[in-house]
Amino acid sequence: MWRYLFLVPVYLLSTALPLASALGANLEYEYALIASQLALLLIPAVALVLPYRYLPQQGGKYDVPAAFETLWILGLSPLIAIASGVYMFASGLCSCSVTGFGFWMLILWYPAWVLAHAVHHAVLRARIIGVKRWSIGLAAIAVYGALITAALAELWFLPQKRLTSLVLGFLHGPIYDDWIAFDTGLLLARAAHLALALALLVAVWFRRRTVMIAALAGLGIAWLGLGTLASRYPSTQSGTAALNALLPATLAGKGFTLHYRPATLTPPDSQPSLAVQRIFRDTQFHVDELSHILAPDGRKLPHVQVYLYPNDDDKKLWFGAFSTDVTDVRTPSIHIALGTWPHPT
Repeated sequence: MWRYLFLVPVYLLSTALPLASALGANLEYEYALIASQLALLLIPAVALVLPYRYLPQQGGKYDVPAAFETLWILGLSPLIAIASGVYMFASGLCSCSVTGFGFWMLILWYPAWVLAHAVHHAVLRARIIGVKRWSIGLAAIAVYGALITAALAELWFLPQKRLTSLVLGFLHGPIYDDWIAFDTGLLLARAAHLALALALLVAVWFRRRTVMIAALAGLGIAWLGLGTLASRYPSTQSGTAALNALLPATLAGKGFTLHYRPATLTPPDSQPSLAVQRIFRDTQFHVDELSHILAPDGRKLPHVQVYLYPNDDDKKLWFGAFSTDVTDVRTPSIHIALGTWPHPT
């Protein structure tokens, strides 16, 4: 019981702290994102600093009432945690969208909440079997650090600037511009993260081997199945190979290659549309102009990939920006949408 008295203030802190910044005070996407990341840090930290006498153990062995703990994590504790947001709406301090609040808390925050408790119980169990706190802390830093580093490397080295991560959640892209694109693929990806979090909880809790194996098998299949389905959507794919598949037709110019989506994919159009031809012609003109400025001595400049998306909506979902055109220095590449001519960018 004492452990819950330590947890409740941390629950409230993790969801109240984002309100202190202008970014998190709108109680929608940004709030849910910040609250989910705070939960993943603060809730496992409670297990690390909790006095040994309050650890859930019986005879020196990890012992937690799985039925009540399941109800607590999945049902009761979220009700406590969302009290800060509910107060903001009830008091009239925030005129934000209740629907938006509920949607993003379900998509971003709830899977992170369950995962945070899975890590929390893993830390408790490790302490009970005698693992030193400093060892657990170093292991947590290593795992979290590796996951965050991998996510950031994906954002930096791959052209797409949006991401769905187990730890960081769904990052919609570098540019907010007008709206946040969301589709079934992203929903499936977060559902897969929730299944993985539940599987980790099962792996920590259950001592009866047959029950644990059956539960892990079911959740493992759900995780793999949902993740596989999610990976088929462009919104969850990353890398130049994924973009080249979405924009399969190319026009090669001097110093650049233009990628675009033909009107028909099977069989692909042999002749690009007039709008694409105009973009290609203008691109060649400006590349030649810049080449004379940047390399008057004729030295070789990087070959640039120009990705021409069918429209702003597809660019937002496939890349991460809507009405804002973006360059990526690592590919290097330029990302624009097909629109009126002459193209403003």
